[in-house]
Formats: sequence, C-alpha cells, structure tokens
Amino acid sequence: MRKMKQDMLAGRPAAGCEKCYDHEAAGVYSLRNLYNDLTTDRLDHASLYADEYENRTWYDLSLGNKCNQKCRICGPYNSTAWAKDAKALADLKWTHVNWRELDDVLIESHSAIPGILTSMQRASGKFRIELKGGEPLYMDSSRELIAKMLELGLHEKTEELRIITNGTQHDPRLLDMLRQFPAIDMALSIDATGKLHEYTRGTNMTWDDCRRSWSTVTALPNIKRLRISNTIYAYTIFDLGNLRNWVRSEFGFETEMADALLHKPRYLHAKVVPYHLRAEAVSNLDSTDEMKDILLAEPTATEFGNSLALDEIIDDLRYQFKTFTLRMDQQRSESLLTIVPRLAELLS
Repeated sequence: MRKMKQDMLAGRPAAGCEKCYDHEAAGVYSLRNLYNDLTTDRLDHASLYADEYENRTWYDLSLGNKCNQKCRICGPYNSTAWAKDAKALADLKWTHVNWRELDDVLIESHSAIPGILTSMQRASGKFRIELKGGEPLYMDSSRELIAKMLELGLHEKTEELRIITNGTQHDPRLLDMLRQFPAIDMALSIDATGKLHEYTRGTNMTWDDCRRSWSTVTALPNIKRLRISNTIYAYTIFDLGNLRNWVRSEFGFETEMADALLHKPRYLHAKVVPYHLRAEAVSNLDSTDEMKDILLAEPTATEFGNSLALDEIIDDLRYQFKTFTLRMDQQRSESLLTIVPRLAELLS
C-alpha cells in the first residue's frame, strides 16, 4: 500500500490499477476517478507523504465471494456458484475461471469485521461504505457487518452506504436493517435484457423473476441514487440499445447507467468482435451516446496487454472466445447463437 501511495503521488502508474487506467485511456470515467473526486477534499494534502497519515472516509469492502449467480465474465474467485463449471473447464489452463483451490471455493472474511468496526469507531467524521462481493446481499459476512454497525450506532456515522448488487437475493429482515441507514446509493448489476440476461448471468431465475426482485429492493425509501451498473462485452453489445430503452422504461429516464468496458478476460472484450459487427451493434444507439465512439475505436496492442502484432493478438483471442463459449454452452446446455445469432461469425 505504501509503494502504491508513493507511485501515485509521484504520478507513476501503480501496479494493480490497470483496469482503471484502461478505462481512462478509452475515455471512460473510472472508479479511480470517482474515488479521487469524492475523497480529495477530505484529505490533508500536506500530510499525504507521511507513511502514518490516515483519514478513512471510504470503506471499500468485499467481504467474500458467496454468490447465487455464475456470470460468464466471472469465475470461482468471485462467485461460489462457479465451482462446478470451473472444474469442467479445468483443462483450459488459460481461462479466467481456472482456479487451483476449487475444493474450497468459499471465501468469507468474518475475521476482518472487528477491525473494520474499530476503524469506523475511531473515524473523526462521517464516512462512506461500499459493499461488493460476491453478492453482498447474499453473504453472511455482509449481514453480520450491517447488524453490528446498527448495534454500535455506526449507521448514523455512515454518510452513504453504496451497494453493488445483482439485486436478486434479499429478505425482509435484511431490508429492515438497510432502511435504518441515512442514505443508500444502489448499483444494480444488469448487463443485458431477457434471455441474454439469463444466459450471461448463469442464473436459475427467469428475467421476470429478476424484475420482480429488483422492484422490491429498489423500493427502499432511503435510496438516494439508483444506478444500473452495466458491463459491456462481446456477448452484450448487440443488446446495449435494448438495455438502455428498458432501463428508461423500468426505472425512469433519470436513472444513470454506469457503463464499463470489460477489462478481463480479454477474449470476451467487446473489441474482439469485428468492426463491421460492432458498427451494426451500435447503430441503434442515440447519436449522442458516448459508447458509440468508444466501441468503434480500433483496438490497440496496449489495450490487449500484449507485445505481439495486433492481428496475432486478435486471432488468438477470437480462438479463445470460440473455445470458451462453445465449451460453456455445452456445459450449461445453452446456445449463444439462439440468442445473439449475429455472433455466428465468431463461432464458425
């Protein structure tokens, strides 16, 4: 952490922050930008160079990987639901779902909670909390943290509780606890609509089941900001316009879509799709939609993190796209081509 701090203060790229740097290079407002904008006014800039200086105003918490969904862009490290499928793909050593500890896939950071609570109690002012996962509304550790914060009155020091959730797992007791926080900023993770949503999420819930669940969780009266956290990648680019229209219809025109280009795995990156198909995919977006130019920009070797010639990189990634997609379709008894037939070129 000290090395990262020194690098950032010196204006050097910090190892581990490549995803945000890639987003910024593509013209996308990154989480790094967000955190800097929201915390800079609360820091004593003259003290930043001191190793011991600390003023925590933001808690970014991923307390485990327990999740009820197995999104195709995810894997066992971030979702316990992935364990069975990951074992079936274990021979593909290059895949993002290959993990050596599949026999014990669950990670739950209950032991971190006392230290987090102590830090919050020491905070001199209000703070923001961001809960991620796994699926934060499904994890026992998240529920434990929320319950103990309420016991200690720490919810009153919470300026904002940010939750990044798939929105499909909750119960009345959990919702009652969440109602006691002063303000909630909720990001619903939704990348596609209808059958494509079901396909990409690997969920046993239908699209309509998910819609009913989202309706319940977004009815919390203390939600001050609702966002749709949308990751754009090869499977979903043809549905982006549909998703935009559905969000406006379901949640209102004022609802923000927090777009993010998939960073990894690179073989599912949107720019693995040939230009003529990307052009067709964005043709139904509004003329002012900034994602049109981003998705139509030519890929670069730097973007794909490889020093090989660009055509070699693209060829290799398309081979991996085809192999991974067909193997996963066979494993899950699904077919991408029945949902997105325009991608047939990549699977032939």
